[in-house]
Amino acid sequence: MFLKTGEDRWLAMHFGMTGYLKYWKDTDKRSDFSKVIIGFEEGSNLSFVSKRKLGEMKITDDPEDYRRENGLGMDALDIPFSEFRKSLEDKRGSIKNVLMDQSRVSGIGNIYSDEILFQEKWHPKQRFEKLDEEALRSLHKTIHRVLKTAINRDARPSDLPANYLLPNREEGKKCPACEGKISKIKINGRGVYFCPDCQKL
Repeated sequence: MFLKTGEDRWLAMHFGMTGYLKYWKDTDKRSDFSKVIIGFEEGSNLSFVSKRKLGEMKITDDPEDYRRENGLGMDALDIPFSEFRKSLEDKRGSIKNVLMDQSRVSGIGNIYSDEILFQEKWHPKQRFEKLDEEALRSLHKTIHRVLKTAINRDARPSDLPANYLLPNREEGKKCPACEGKISKIKINGRGVYFCPDCQKL
């Protein structure tokens, strides 16, 4: 996330797995895991909270320069299909890993890659290089739809549509699209949730 300051500079924030921003006025509402606190003139504060210490905050003059210098791909919500296809044209391996490769397309993490694959009915271990042009176009549209839906609903799983995986993203829970049960596997050390009945390999 990039936050513009009054001096035409930007705060570049990487939240890691569990980081977030917290706005507060009363001292007792300050998080014990605040790593950076920005104080405002009227007395309120904005904390950069990183309990697991995986997040970081930096200052940059230009978000695009920061993106290039840090080897990040275009934002998943900004990338047009032509650039999306070009950035992924030589990728191989499981589609789950490709979706999470921040050097190609940035902004898709573990949770939302699960949702995107669930909406497409693709198994997380499906080989990316086997996708044709039509499948890539569908994937591009689904990425936009899922991320915009999450943003519009403040990323609260309980507020997502009934046909979404995230409100049921737990091993053994009923699949929202069929009578199957949600399963969990590991891909590159990450817990991946999917429905084996809907998402056949």
